[in-house]
Amino acid sequence: MSLFYSCDIAGDIYQKEEHKDEIDLELHRLELEWRGFEIQSMRAKVKYYRYLSQKVDELSSQQEIVKIYNNMK
Repeated sequence: MSLFYSCDIAGDIYQKEEHKDEIDLELHRLELEWRGFEIQSMRAKVKYYRYLSQKVDELSSQQEIVKIYNNMK
């Protein structure tokens, strides 16, 4: 292996190490972005389930009113 080739490899390794921090930061940013997306998705699901629960409660109370009305006849 020539000295020039060894220096070239060492330079490549140094450049990779130099950009490693940038890559790590970008990966961390993407991971946080994904977690944010997951949290937003969970919040949307919770809101939807609350909405469905409210509708079920409304329908069941309407059915109770109808039962009471029918019993009064």
